[in-house]
Order: sequence, then C-alpha cells, then structure tokens
Amino acid sequence: MKKLLFIVFITCSPMLLSAQSSKIVDSLLNHQCREIIVLKEDCIGCLTLNRPCEKYGEDGNFENFYIFWRNDKKMYVKKTNICGQSKAYQIKKWNKNPFDLVNAKRVALDTTQLKYPLHFIQKDSIWVESSLNHNQFYTLDFPAHQIKTIKINGKAFKEIDKDSQLYADLDIELKKNIPRYIFNNQTAAKELLDILDAKILALRKKIETK
Repeated sequence: MKKLLFIVFITCSPMLLSAQSSKIVDSLLNHQCREIIVLKEDCIGCLTLNRPCEKYGEDGNFENFYIFWRNDKKMYVKKTNICGQSKAYQIKKWNKNPFDLVNAKRVALDTTQLKYPLHFIQKDSIWVESSLNHNQFYTLDFPAHQIKTIKINGKAFKEIDKDSQLYADLDIELKKNIPRYIFNNQTAAKELLDILDAKILALRKKIETK
C-alpha cells in the first residue's frame, strides 16, 4: 500500500505579484504600513464571462489581485489585473476584521495544512489525491508579517450538510472525503478567505479595474 501524502500548498517566498501589485505593496511598505493582506485569485482553463478588457482571460486563464491594508485604523482595498487597477477604496465597516484575525491566528495561518479530496483507483486499490486542474485557485500573502504564503485550490472546500451525510452512504468517495472537508472548513485560512471573498463580492462594482 502506497503511503498517502498530504500536499501542503505553502511556499517560503512571496507570491509572484504582477508589476502593478508589486508597486502598490512596495509603496505601502515604504510608508511604514505593517498590516497588508494580498489575495490572488486565478483559474487555469476556466471559462471567463464579462471580460473587463480584451486581454483578460483570453487564453482561458485569469488573475486578479486584491490588496487590503490597514493604516492609522483605516482599512482600504485595491484591485489589479491585466486590465489595470481600481482606485483605493476605504472600507468603513467590516463585521469580521481580517487584520485582527491575522494577528490572532498568525501561527495557525503559518502552519496551514489542507487535506485535499481523495480519489479511489480501483485497479490498484489505492486512494490518491484527485486531479486539481481546472479549478479556482487562491493565494494569500502577508508582505508585512512573518507568515508563509498560502496557496489554495478551491477544491479543498465543500459545504457539508445533512444531505451530504445522506449521499455519503451511496458515494464511497464522498464518505471518505467528508472528514477532510470538515477539517479544511475549520481552518484559519478558510475563515480568512471567506471574510475577504464576502467583502470583494459586496464591493465588486466599486473596485472595477480601468
């Protein structure tokens, strides 16, 4: 029996920022801003609808960078992609503050380990991590903190409800993976990602790139 490996999508070096994003982050650091979160979202081979410009997702791939920062108790967000960048938008209200979460759960974020879903190969009678292609990918970076960059495939997350438990009796792979989904859903990385995603969705029209 081959040993199962838990792939940890964490790197010790900063994420590969776009030129625009790098300039913004460098400027913030030069101005002594010490609370910065950068969320990169991309998808390989995904269908792109409502393209903001001709180059965006022209090869089926797209990248968006969302730079959040807090300075003098004021919070801001700025979006960049191949089409350009948005204006810096001040966030006046946030029910769950991501910067407080980062400060409180720094160790948990730095040691993030996600358990990706398994697929059963019948001919070999082994469980292996299923293919992670053609999915939404996320990268969380903390330029002003000593926290490792976290790379996440959206396939790690699945809402588990009563129906899921019922279907598990009919689906051997779902039954095998439910504990993994539950584990991943309870991580600090998932909590932070949900907070940022909710705010991005609420502000999508206010942070359009130009």
